Amino acid sequence: MYVSDDSGYQVKDDDLAFLSLTPADVKAMTDHQIPLGMNAAEFEHFRDTLAIAATRDGIDDFEARLQGSSAKFFAGAHKEMAYERASVVDEFEAARQRLPEVLELRQIFDRMRAVWPDPADRPKRRPFDAYYKLGIERHGSDYDIQISSDELALRAREKLDQLELGDEYEMRHPTYRFIKKSIVYYIAPNLTNWATLESDILGRKVTLAVFPGCGPERITDRPEISSHHRVTDWILLEGSGRD
Repeated sequence: MYVSDDSGYQVKDDDLAFLSLTPADVKAMTDHQIPLGMNAAEFEHFRDTLAIAATRDGIDDFEARLQGSSAKFFAGAHKEMAYERASVVDEFEAARQRLPEVLELRQIFDRMRAVWPDPADRPKRRPFDAYYKLGIERHGSDYDIQISSDELALRAREKLDQLELGDEYEMRHPTYRFIKKSIVYYIAPNLTNWATLESDILGRKVTLAVFPGCGPERITDRPEISSHHRVTDWILLEGSGRD
């Protein structure tokens, strides 16, 4: 037995074959040794260069956590798998900024039926790389990195003060509550460049979400998108000044 989503769907060998994963890959992920989509050497480089980037940015109170399907196999509750034609077209259009050709849509559903022939026995949440393998998305799943640091939150406020933007200016994303990426570009240039470089090396996007030291706030009105800290989270690194 491998892993399951919140609907109770159990990952099968056919799923792994379709996603180009092995049982060893899943075990390494569940043991918090190597994320899905990386090998040991890539992950060592990933962590080492993340630590270097944080040092160069002069922060030592940070904590870095890996979120998303590379750490949990399935994406969060806000990302259900699309199976109906209209939903698949919506996802395709969102990912590629165009409508699919008839042939592309036929290919997607052929692949879907080949790996999940029984509509009553399909995952509810998106497995790692599933949309890429189906042909809905152009690229594989992201690596989602959560950085929590009071120092970075302080720098963000100082940057806004320089621009003479008062407390009425909301410096966080209106939905997910991370510090806006346009601000992070200025307050953590080495971490920003690290994410860009690792995206090139790994061939899939590495995204940063920066929060104050306590981490993401709990979003009670939309719990399906809340990314507040949990005891099961994969902690990649902690700075020497972390309490």
